[in-house]
Amino acid sequence: MRQAALHILDEPTAALDTQAEHEIFEQFVDLTAGCTSLLIGVRGERPPFQHG
Repeated sequence: MRQAALHILDEPTAALDTQAEHEIFEQFVDLTAGCTSLLIGVRGERPPFQHG
């Protein structure tokens, strides 16, 4: 992933099980520290790292 001020991901983990999704989100948080990120999803659950 390139360094950018804004990251937008649409359904980035739609085809993954919940364990794999959690691992991806943990890495995503580290990779995008200090950036604005928008994740679009329809699972109905809040990501474990949501702030606000």
